[in-house]
Order: sequence, then C-alpha cells, then structure tokens
Amino acid sequence: MDSKVKVLIMDFGGSAIKFCLMDEKGNQEGRDDIVAPRNIPDFDAAVKEICGRFEGQYEGISVSFPGFVQLDGMLTGGGAYPFFHGTNVLNHIKELSGCDKVLLENDGKCGALAEAWDGPLKVVDSGVVIIIGTGVAGGLIMNRQLVKNKHCTAGELSGFCFDPLKVGINAMAYCSASGLTTQVAAAKGQLDEKTRAMFGRWLGLDYKDVEPDHKYDGVVFDGKQVFKMIEEGDPDALAAYENLLRGVSMLCYNMQCVFAPDKICIGGGITRQPRVVPDIKAKYHEILFENISPAMREYLGDKADEVMDTSDADIVSCKHTGDANQFGCMYNYLSTYHKDLV
Repeated sequence: MDSKVKVLIMDFGGSAIKFCLMDEKGNQEGRDDIVAPRNIPDFDAAVKEICGRFEGQYEGISVSFPGFVQLDGMLTGGGAYPFFHGTNVLNHIKELSGCDKVLLENDGKCGALAEAWDGPLKVVDSGVVIIIGTGVAGGLIMNRQLVKNKHCTAGELSGFCFDPLKVGINAMAYCSASGLTTQVAAAKGQLDEKTRAMFGRWLGLDYKDVEPDHKYDGVVFDGKQVFKMIEEGDPDALAAYENLLRGVSMLCYNMQCVFAPDKICIGGGITRQPRVVPDIKAKYHEILFENISPAMREYLGDKADEVMDTSDADIVSCKHTGDANQFGCMYNYLSTYHKDLV
C-alpha cells in the first residue's frame, strides 16, 4: 500500500478476532480472523500471533473491545471477555506487543466512529449506531463527536430494559444475533437442560417442557441456518425473528424519543441479509402507529400522519456492516495521532 500511515487493527468479538493492517484511506491488507480466546493464556497467544504476522509493518495498534472500556484502558464489566474484568486491557496489550502507541475503544463506539468517518453519519451532526452481533453494541454521535461520559457507558444499548417487571429482559436478549439463534435452538429442543434454563430466564421464556425435534439433531443454529428457516416459513424461526425486529425497532423508537438523532444506522453481520434493515424500518412504523391510541387517531383525523412524522426516524444501513469496528479503530487512531489526515 502506498500510504502515510499503517496501523494494526484488532477487533475482538464474541466468536472471533478480526484483524488487518489498515492505512489512512481505509485500505485493508492481510485481513483475517482467528477464534476468540476463552482465557487469558489463549488471549496472550492470539495477540502475539497477530502482532508477529505484521512485525515491522505498523506504527501503532488500534483495538476494538467489547464491554465497559474506561479512558485509562480498564475493563470494568460487560462484553464477551469476563476473565478481563478489573484488568487494564490497554496496558496488557502494550506489554504483549511491545508497542507504545496502542488505543483501546469499546466495540459499539468503534462502529459509530466508522460511520462518522466514512458512512451515513459523515454528512449529519448527530446519529446513533446499533450493531447487532453476539450482543448488541452501539454508540452516539453528537455535534460530529463521539458521546462519552465519566464511566464510558454512554451509548451502551445492551442494557435497555424491555419489561419493567423483569429487569433481566433487556436488549441483549432480543436485539442480538445470539438471542435470535438461541430462541430457535431452544424452541426446537436443541439445548441441554442447563443451557435451556439459563437462556429461558434470559429471554423470559419457558422452554422446560419443549420436546426435542430430532429433525434438527446435530444442526448448528447459526445465522445462516436460522435465516434459511425463516425463508422456509418455520414458525419458531419466524417468531424469533419477529422478536428481533420488534426489539431493535423499540431501541430505535426509544433513541428517537430521547436523542432525536439525524440518522440511526443499523449494522452487524446480520444486516448482510438484504431483508433485515427494511424489515426493521417497517416494524418501527408499526410501533409508531401503535403508540397513537385509537381515540387520539380519531381526534387527529388527517393530522395523525403529521404526528407520526415528528417521531419518525431515518433508519439506514451501516456502510461497513461486519467490518465497521475495524474502520472505527482506524478513525480513532487518526483522530488521536494524525488529525491532519482526518
């Protein structure tokens, strides 16, 4: 690559670490991924392996990481790496890599930065990014800047409560790809008793009396499989998909009520399915209609649509879908060390 800056990008997800070398124009080199580690020794080995592949080719490292990432690099909770809670992950990666110029940012916030750099949010002042992945991540942009607070929890959408009587029923359950696939696997009786009980509590659903559907013995309930079942009209898959659409649409509705962003961008690997974002937009408008009571609609008459318009959201697809976090990492690095290139 003919470039001024080359940065090693690492995006730590729930199932894989995606990584590449990236320049200031967003060009990727050596893009690859490896299985996500489940303990600190495996994490250390993975970071050393990735750094070794690109030894001598980068000036710094920029990392996307799930969970509550504090300004000093401390991970204080959340995310897919609980074995690092209470650890300064930034310093840990610096020690492993031997590199001083290392940045660490929350994955959802990296997704927001990507769309602000080179996506739909580039041309607006405010926006929300919702990344549907193993969990549900997000970030807020206001006055073209990433919104942060003292504890770096601003824009954490996974904790949104959907049932005031059941606080555990949150956005993580109904707005994530893992929530979608788990609901279908549970409905087909393809989870062991312990896992079924755990996810049943998480989703607020009772799966204890579900008989195994042996047609699905040995089937891996990933996104590809579940969307195949959705297209085939499987009732359990359709019910789970309806929960996802309604959950994400409620997130959009709540954000529109509280924040009123210029745009709401939906991303994550699941949005590679062409129907997902249009289906979310359609469900959002159903929710808008539901929130105007019949009596109010009758009173407003022809003006009901005008009232709905004031609460409408401009919901669009993220430009970078599954790679948003990597581009956000690069924008974070350039904004920190090379402001002249942004």
